[in-house]
Amino acid sequence: MEALKAAMLGLGGLGVVSTILLSVFNSIEDRYMKIIENTYTHITQWDDAHLAAARKFTRKLKETKPHMSDMEFLKHINDDEELRHSIVLVCNYFEQVRISYLMKRIDIKHFNKCLGPVMEDYNERLKPYVASQGSDSLKDWEEIRALSK
Repeated sequence: MEALKAAMLGLGGLGVVSTILLSVFNSIEDRYMKIIENTYTHITQWDDAHLAAARKFTRKLKETKPHMSDMEFLKHINDDEELRHSIVLVCNYFEQVRISYLMKRIDIKHFNKCLGPVMEDYNERLKPYVASQGSDSLKDWEEIRALSK
């Protein structure tokens, strides 16, 4: 009788332990799926209407920047309110990516498969503007560049 009680108690304990383990595994899987979903959200935000319009302005810089000094480049940006606003939107997008990575909310490898080369291109193109915003901004911008590799 005592052996039967011990066996039943063991089965009951096994039920509790297996439920806890199942809960832990489900929690880990849910966390991973949230990271994948957040990564996908960041990738799709790149095509958001506001950001797409902002990118249209910054694309023109890609053609003109090689023919300008950094000072001319900054003057060109500062003289055009819409262009400056567009650059701020693009920089803020990449800053959101950086913060999401630091908070472990996105999978940067998956993100880079889609937008890594784009992020690196924008990083190089907009670096003089970011540098003009101060050393803290430039430090963050360098972290963004490191993420794109």
